[in-house]
Amino acid sequence: MTIRPSPEHPYLFHRPNVQWVELQARCAGVKHVVVDAGEGDEAELDALRKALRGLPVEGVTSGALASEYQRTRIDRVCHELGLKSFAPLWHHDPASHLRDLVHAGVDALFVHVSADGMDKDWLGRRLDGEAADELVRLHRRKGINPAGEGGEYETFVVDAPQFSHRVQIEESEGHWRRDSGTLTIRSARLAFKTAPPFLQP
Repeated sequence: MTIRPSPEHPYLFHRPNVQWVELQARCAGVKHVVVDAGEGDEAELDALRKALRGLPVEGVTSGALASEYQRTRIDRVCHELGLKSFAPLWHHDPASHLRDLVHAGVDALFVHVSADGMDKDWLGRRLDGEAADELVRLHRRKGINPAGEGGEYETFVVDAPQFSHRVQIEESEGHWRRDSGTLTIRSARLAFKTAPPFLQP
């Protein structure tokens, strides 16, 4: 499920490039629901609440590592609806989490940055071992959360081990203003991870 918040002031949920999550869902072979939300955290929670009421689900899984703000609100909605709330990464060490993603073969790009020490060169950069190490150093020097739990950055996954295809970004545009920026994906498609048998030499 993707909650699409107000573009001006998203609170609980990510906004950059959410229109392309449908491609990720197709790569992962899962059903996908998109719900538009009004402005404000209560409006976003109300959108989540209304959407869950119409789905045959027993629980919600979220990716929160340390955000009490996000986790407690999702827990509250689940409690109201009699659903279970799972946060399997809760309190997982942020640096270890980043390295686990890299080692697992997750291919993610930085599409939004807003933190001291992160400049426009981060936009479009891959999350690899070098980037993970640099984020840990920024944590020591600047106090940022290496996993971006404080809104320091957002990423977009273009490939993962469970994907049947990868998301091929065809066109993107970077915007930088003062101390933050966003890489907007303008065009994307599904692509083979490797050439299919009939195209191989």
